[in-house]
Amino acid sequence: MKEAELQMLGQVSFLFYFHPKNKAELQTLLMQGNFRQIIFADHANKLNELNDFPDEREYQCFLLNEKNQVVLIGNPAINPKLWDIYKQAVMGENLIQYNKVEKTTIEIKQTEIELEELSVHETTTKVFVLKNTGNAPLLINNISSSCGCTVPEWDKHPINSGDSTEIKVKVTPDVSGFFRKSIKVSCNIQEEVIQLVVRGMIKE
Repeated sequence: MKEAELQMLGQVSFLFYFHPKNKAELQTLLMQGNFRQIIFADHANKLNELNDFPDEREYQCFLLNEKNQVVLIGNPAINPKLWDIYKQAVMGENLIQYNKVEKTTIEIKQTEIELEELSVHETTTKVFVLKNTGNAPLLINNISSSCGCTVPEWDKHPINSGDSTEIKVKVTPDVSGFFRKSIKVSCNIQEEVIQLVVRGMIKE
């Protein structure tokens, strides 16, 4: 959720529970993603035993109301359309004002970037450049990746007409062989979502 949405939303509480198979791996992923929120490490998997959560990760995210009743199920980080439904449920009429944001256009020098000479567990950073070619500021609402081994970073501020911005993607492959991961960018353009790709062959 971006800063403009949070300002309209007010205050929302988030609880992050993890059941890590490997504590060191979880710490590495959180550091790579610059994740600074408080988390709960449920090593004994007690939360799942109490609630019997589904195995599919896309159904392991819930929106609760003030009575702790489940309102929505699904992970909005991997589904932009579901993200819109979550915002509608949380923000109500305030979302109408947000959706009135003027559309712009963008130009992307490269939508696919090739990895070169990268080995398993080695980290590299690839950069996608987006230029705002329209008349309205470019607002990047959210960026999600298809795997935890690709971690995007971007400027949360509006990008003025004629200016460019960078999306930096930290890539840390965990297996050798062919590598292809997608990064979905949600922003105020007509298409709403654009897809960027990082691909290549990973050495042992």
